[in-house]
Amino acid sequence: MLRLAAFDLDGTLFTSASAISPGNRAALDHIRRLGVMTVIASGRPYEVIRQVMGSLDLDFAGSYCIAMNGAAVMRCGDDAEIAGLTVTGESVREVAEFAFSQGAEVHAFSLERGLLLSALNPYSAKEFFGGLVPYTVTDFLKIPAGELFRKVLMAAPPEILDRAAGVVPEGIRRRFRMIRSLPTLLEFLDPAAGKGPALERLAGILGVAPSEIIAFGDEENDLDMLRFAGTGVAMGNASPILKGMADYVTLTNDEDGVAHALYRFFPPPGGGAPHQVRSRIPG
Repeated sequence: MLRLAAFDLDGTLFTSASAISPGNRAALDHIRRLGVMTVIASGRPYEVIRQVMGSLDLDFAGSYCIAMNGAAVMRCGDDAEIAGLTVTGESVREVAEFAFSQGAEVHAFSLERGLLLSALNPYSAKEFFGGLVPYTVTDFLKIPAGELFRKVLMAAPPEILDRAAGVVPEGIRRRFRMIRSLPTLLEFLDPAAGKGPALERLAGILGVAPSEIIAFGDEENDLDMLRFAGTGVAMGNASPILKGMADYVTLTNDEDGVAHALYRFFPPPGGGAPHQVRSRIPG
């Protein structure tokens, strides 16, 4: 029996226009009525995830979310951090030095100062989330060694990051987990971070077994989350590696793929789905 559903946002629950379709919204309402816990698991900051949850009318008092690609697990009722990981300013400076040597910009999320940018650039711009997350341009080579960060990211055109990913110094590789969350973003987090490990921590707190979890994703940063869940669902627009290991491949994020899979695993009484979902469920 599935008791918890975990969803990535971008490319999964969101359409390409960063909106939640009526079909997906109806499907989330459907599983909520069945008593299924809903968890948002995203690389986005908690402030942004919380607004998304509010737009879905999710019950804050009984809700949890995974933010920053697993660097923070939050209880939404009181905005409490129930599990969190950080990296030091000294390590952030080392990543920044490497990034600059490769022609990339840098941004990072400081516990003390919020979002910091090395310079305004189009590849970091999505992290502003329409002004929800304020930012400060700063000199990353002067970051205090003891300042704590959730994560640090290299931001650059895909061809620069493709090249840089292959020459990351061994010292940095040992101290960080690297995640390519977008073609234009390469993330560096605590080695214990990740959506999968975060979901495992949360499941332990809630007393939910992996076999009782269904997880949805589209990119390689969702890989360990789908592996941990008893049922892993890859979107039709997912990366080939994710599709190859998933238990089920649904339609794309622009075709109500989340809704299609939810109605397959949580059939409505009588077997019919709401009128917003028009295409057939594949498979």
